[in-house]
Amino acid sequence: MRVTKKELLKLQNVTMRREIYESKVFRPDAKKLEWSVGLVWDEKYILSFFIWPDVKSMRKFTEEGGDHDAFFAHPEIVVENGKVRGGDVGYIHLVLNKFGAGTFAHELQHFLQTWIMVNDYDPVGNDWEDIAYLAGYLTTEFFNNYWEVFEVEPGTGKCP
Repeated sequence: MRVTKKELLKLQNVTMRREIYESKVFRPDAKKLEWSVGLVWDEKYILSFFIWPDVKSMRKFTEEGGDHDAFFAHPEIVVENGKVRGGDVGYIHLVLNKFGAGTFAHELQHFLQTWIMVNDYDPVGNDWEDIAYLAGYLTTEFFNNYWEVFEVEPGTGKCP
């Protein structure tokens, strides 16, 4: 079944209004977090990562039930003249000692899918490498920043 961009946005609970993509804003008070970092690219887009001390705090903040240990959301994303307006474009919530490469990749993929849709990218054509480079850049920058702050306890894979 072929799905149009508008239908796909509806399926993913993202509404399209005058090319504005909306979602609940999830920017927490820094005092409740273990750590956060905002990664910037093209000098105008920011993807923020929030590391929570425990699952209960994150779930309470995101108001999501269930058993998730990570969460992605984005603020209003405005497209003007075919270009995304700069600023915050996504929020990834993770829990200290409850995520690894797989969880990180899963949440980053949610962001990348949103980014592909709002930019009307061709993920298997002309934009193939651009999307892969963005994924690599965000992954490298996140973990470079993360490991500057947190050390792994030898033999456990957990941060003390």
